[in-house]
Amino acid sequence: KVSHGLPFAQKYGLGGHWKNFNLTEIAGPDSPAHDVTRTDAGDFYPAGPPYLATARDMMNITTKWTEFVPRVYLQYPELLAEMFAFCIPAAHLEL
Repeated sequence: KVSHGLPFAQKYGLGGHWKNFNLTEIAGPDSPAHDVTRTDAGDFYPAGPPYLATARDMMNITTKWTEFVPRVYLQYPELLAEMFAFCIPAAHLEL
């Protein structure tokens, strides 16, 4: 069940690749995304559409997503950069 603080997304085969990025440059030195293990990154954050969330959670995710996308793209100017950039704010916001 989707509820505030518990969004849902389709699990994609992205794994925890975003843990290879310089998260300090993307999300800052104090981001909770640093604390996500590679295993948890692959199990809980390889998300893609469809996304289901409360309006508040989605607003928080998309606000950080639009902030992080250009930073991810600087490190990974490839297809799926925007997908990895979605995983990071979800971890950053501990969702």
